[in-house]
Amino acid sequence: MDRNVLNLSPETFGHPKASVGTWASNIRIINPVEGKTVTLFPLDNNESAFSIAIVPFAARNNELHLVVGTAADTRVAPRMCSSGFLRVYKFVGEEGAALELVHKTEIDDVPLALLAFQGRLVAGVGKALRIYDIGKKKMLRKVENKVC
Repeated sequence: MDRNVLNLSPETFGHPKASVGTWASNIRIINPVEGKTVTLFPLDNNESAFSIAIVPFAARNNELHLVVGTAADTRVAPRMCSSGFLRVYKFVGEEGAALELVHKTEIDDVPLALLAFQGRLVAGVGKALRIYDIGKKKMLRKVENKVC
């Protein structure tokens, strides 16, 4: 086989595609004035980010936290994943420009929607709508509605 065939230009032919169910995601904080990356957290173990929300948790005196909904080994059609996660980060550093992982809570499906609601987190997880509160070691499920 000709070696030039293997070294195709990405500008002309596009980037090589990964196999089905292979993902790469990052959580990135950008300085909007300078357009530079301040903090970068790569997600590992074939985990992909699907949703994000900034939540002032009442249990922590309305301190702002970043909640990122992720899933591992995700397939889009048919939709499935090995496990979903709610990653909770605390803003630290100068002007909140850095993140510190508070905890990572495993859930049973992809968290496709996140929203702050009355000092808690509302999450659309699969076909369920859930309300979570922040705990010391993980997110605590308070309410769930499975009506479809």
